[in-house]
This record gives sequence, C-alpha cells and structure tokens, in this order.
Amino acid sequence: TAWGLLVGVLKTYGRVHEIFAGLGLNYLALALANYLIFGPWKPPDGATMSGTDPFPREAWMPVLGSTRASWPPVVFAVVAIALVYVLLRDTNWGLRLKAIGLNGQAAHRMGIDNKRAMLQAFALCGAVAGLAGSFQTTAVYHRLIPSISSGYGYLAQLVVLLSGLRAQWVPAIVLFFSAVQVGSPRLELRLMLDSSLGGVLQSSMVLFFILVRGIRERLGK
Repeated sequence: TAWGLLVGVLKTYGRVHEIFAGLGLNYLALALANYLIFGPWKPPDGATMSGTDPFPREAWMPVLGSTRASWPPVVFAVVAIALVYVLLRDTNWGLRLKAIGLNGQAAHRMGIDNKRAMLQAFALCGAVAGLAGSFQTTAVYHRLIPSISSGYGYLAQLVVLLSGLRAQWVPAIVLFFSAVQVGSPRLELRLMLDSSLGGVLQSSMVLFFILVRGIRERLGK
C-alpha cells in the first residue's frame, strides 16, 4: 500500500507520470530486495542467485491435492477483479475516478477532490500488487529470489491497454497471455522458433488494438 501511495504522491504533488514514477521506484525496490537477499537475509552457506533459505512449511500456501497449484491466489484474483469491477461501475468513488480520468480539470470544478481520490486508488493498487508479490514468494518460489516479479508488472500494463480499461475483459486476456507465457518456451523446442515470439505476439495485439481504437475515435469525430 505504501509503495503504491508513494507513486500517487509523485503523481498528484510532483506531477510525475505514474508509469515513470512506478518504473523508477521499481529499480529502487529491486535494489533493496537484492541488498536483503545478498546481505542480511543470505543463507548461512553464502549468498546465491537462488535467493534466501526456503520459508518454513507453515508459511507456504496450501495446494490442490497432489498438484503444485495453490488455490488462495486464484481466489484472490477472482475476488480482486470482481471488486474492481463493482467499485468502478456501481460506486460514487468509481464514478469520480472515471470523471478524473476523462477530464481532471472538469472533475475538480464539479467539486471532486482529485488528489484524495487518486491517492486512494494508488494505495489500493499498491495493496493488490503487494499481495500478488506475497503469493509469488509463498505459493510459487517459497523463498525470496532476485527479480521475483518476472516482469509481470510490465505484462499487466499490456493487459490494461488491451482490455480498454474494462475490468470484465481482464480474466479472458489474462488467461490468453498466461497461455502464451507458458507455451512460448515450447516454440523453440518443437517448432524451432524463438521463444521471444510470445512477447512479440502480445505486444502486437496491444498495438493493433490501440491503432484500431484511435482510427475509430478519429472517424467518429
């Protein structure tokens, strides 16, 4: 929550674009995590790229039967998407955020406290991202490792752009992107194609969507 709120402070009071503020703080967070992994939290036999010692079993997320799949992160993701959908569609707070996004100056003239609403939104985003990171450590790796996010934050930006800021489209897009992420390494093994084609496909879809939307808006005017 605090990390997301810091991005919000830079956005509202420093007029720093949220993407650039988030990217800058990402490097700071990465440096801090690496310091802890290779410093105070390193294993007794020495620091390695495998990260810290494994967490105690009691700290691991429960799994489904004999599989490695953990169900709490899935439940959390479903609840988070539903909550965001309801907040943005059926609450005054969500309507205020939409108004700020469409025209911040007009929303301010209508009596909406832009800074407060944006700080609340950034704090909520930071809380959700923090929980996602905790699931990575307790349900996937069971330890803290360098670069634990695996670039999921950047991938989330593509999901947001492709969804057109519509929460109801997020589950389908996330499932498709997940399939591409998991399947792309097999391209090199089975089809002798570079595994980076998965990222090319994802980025191309987003660029095509943005291009089509821009053309439609221009023709609509």
